[in-house]
Amino acid sequence: MEQAFKFLVGRPRPRGVNWGFPSGHVTAAATFAVVLLYVMTRERVSPAARAVLTALMIALVAAVGFARVILNAHWPTDVLGGVLLGAGCAAAGAWWDARHPETAQSARPRAMNGAIEIGG
Repeated sequence: MEQAFKFLVGRPRPRGVNWGFPSGHVTAAATFAVVLLYVMTRERVSPAARAVLTALMIALVAAVGFARVILNAHWPTDVLGGVLLGAGCAAAGAWWDARHPETAQSARPRAMNGAIEIGG
């Protein structure tokens, strides 16, 4: 998705001729953050640990975005686009997983008489 947006928008970075929108580093960081936060909602995690990890994930995405702008690798709007794209795609995946638990369950390996069976 990120490469498709880079091709469609076609805006160069502050230094150089490579396409810059959206920032790939920020897209990856935002995706990781949202997926980790989604997994925490599915597992037993204390509210205090959840709050700490949420703050750390926000700080991670902000730090990556800040570094990309400070290094003149991206425009601030490239960073914003990366946050929106990464978080949006991860949120869509989390929504799909939550809406279709039987699909996720059938994709996990199941143990059967010492052997592992894939699928349903």
